[in-house]
Amino acid sequence: MIRKILRWRRLVRRMIWTFLALRQCESHRGKVFVNYRSTFTKKTVLGNNVHFNGMRIAGNGRVRIEDHFHSGIDCKMVTSFHDYDGGDAIPYGFKNIDRDIQIERSQLLVGILQRYLKQGM
Repeated sequence: MIRKILRWRRLVRRMIWTFLALRQCESHRGKVFVNYRSTFTKKTVLGNNVHFNGMRIAGNGRVRIEDHFHSGIDCKMVTSFHDYDGGDAIPYGFKNIDRDIQIERSQLLVGILQRYLKQGM
């Protein structure tokens, strides 16, 4: 009985997070699964069968994630950064540089690896 309750709780939580994530994106094709809180920009395009477990996408650049993508927890994609080379101020210039990100089909991005690298394994 407790397993059924927990399963329904996970299902409802996933439905809520998916609904909120799809409202933020520019468009999507096919099924999208968001298991935990994730934030996207208005310039994010999602493919079919993509799974997120805590993704944060920030910046002014376009992000295109194609089919069969699975992310780990605490993943971040930043598409804008300060001009640090030849800027008009030290150490960063006032100009922002925007870059686009494209992840092609069947790529695996594991955010938990960042935690281990920061801790020095």
